[in-house]
Amino acid sequence: MDPDASVDYYQKIKRPMDFQAMKQQLHRNNNTGPEEFEDDVTRLFTNAISYHAPNNWIHIYATKLQRVFDVLWAPLKAKPIKEAITNVKDDCSQPEKVIPIPKQADG
Repeated sequence: MDPDASVDYYQKIKRPMDFQAMKQQLHRNNNTGPEEFEDDVTRLFTNAISYHAPNNWIHIYATKLQRVFDVLWAPLKAKPIKEAITNVKDDCSQPEKVIPIPKQADG
């Protein structure tokens, strides 16, 4: 989050997280394990949802992306990693199973 973008962001969000910070942590191997990664992703979405009004596009998409993450992450927590990765690949090959895609009207 750009500090100049929203003056009150850091007043409202006490534990900020963004994709750039997550990328840096992963490249530096600062994450202690999958639980910390999950916490960072969840915090990123929670912050976006908390900060933005319910009708704001960021709030709406953060909510949707949190659901997608939860669906895709669940097998990794519940099963051996090799089996979980296979399941995630299968789910990603059919995204409409995770995110319903409305059919467009002809015309």
